[in-house]
Amino acid sequence: MELVLVVGAGASCELGLPSGAQLKEDIVFTIQKSHEYALKHRERDDVIADAFRVLSQTEARLNGHDGPLLNAAQFIKDGLPLAISIDNFLDAHRENDDIAICGKLAIVSCILRAEAGSSIMRSNDIPLFQESWLYPFFQILTENCSVNELPGRLRRIGIICFNYDRCIEQYMHYALQAYYSIDRGAAKELLDSLTIIHPYGSTGKLPWEEGEWKCAFGHEPDTETLLSISGQIKTFTEGTESNNSRISEVRKLLRLARRVVFLGFGFHPLNLELLYSKQAVSFRKDDSHVFATTYSMSDSNRRDIAESLSRLTGQGISPETFRSDLKCRFLLEEYRRKLSFT
Repeated sequence: MELVLVVGAGASCELGLPSGAQLKEDIVFTIQKSHEYALKHRERDDVIADAFRVLSQTEARLNGHDGPLLNAAQFIKDGLPLAISIDNFLDAHRENDDIAICGKLAIVSCILRAEAGSSIMRSNDIPLFQESWLYPFFQILTENCSVNELPGRLRRIGIICFNYDRCIEQYMHYALQAYYSIDRGAAKELLDSLTIIHPYGSTGKLPWEEGEWKCAFGHEPDTETLLSISGQIKTFTEGTESNNSRISEVRKLLRLARRVVFLGFGFHPLNLELLYSKQAVSFRKDDSHVFATTYSMSDSNRRDIAESLSRLTGQGISPETFRSDLKCRFLLEEYRRKLSFT
């Protein structure tokens, strides 16, 4: 594997998606609104409140009423502002299924709404794309590469995306059509050669992708769609379970990678465990390189992250390429030649 990108929330921020802190605020606002509708109006005006009612009618453990989910909504509304992130909050309450259900419904609702407000939705405004990491990434990908050569190059890339949004897929599908003057079907066939893994799930498959639980980018879901997609979202604990079939694929990508780039990634211990496991594994040591954005992190934290990765991989990883002064787009531009396929 030539290049593996590990993508976190900071990368999606460059496209107008919320940071972890902003997502917390969005979820609290969404849940508060849904909670009020469910308690007072009892109307089909709010999709999450309606999902509560559907669940209460179909799942025996809720005893035919939505009281447990309303209590969970109240608990999230009060407690989430104190958490590092929604993922941390759900993990802290991993034994409470009602909190997990309520939190996942809110995550999907908020991320789809954020997709709708992202720069990618304004697909005719090419300059907007230049503000994100996807712009230099696409240039690195397509440099000196014809459309016929592209599948081979795409097979040399892996993307591990810890975000729930589908910005990467949506952008690539659009950009390939524009750059190579091809139709949607041809762009879809090209992207079949690119490995993109969402360890914690996503807001559904895009209409042109294969698989179940389809949802258009930035679509406002109905209750059935919201319930279906939220059921695919995983918490920290669920994402690192040994029976998660994609974990082995993620770890294989990293073991074989010649270059690994962390973009907007927070290096949370549970996420590192998902990527590398706690057990010693043989990693490539010859000409491998690791780059990372550690934007606004202290030097102490930056060095600690590099040391942690060195222990996990057995590689001598230098903190010099862990850049606290560069955001995602600028990191790719800074190391463009080292990341080049030519």
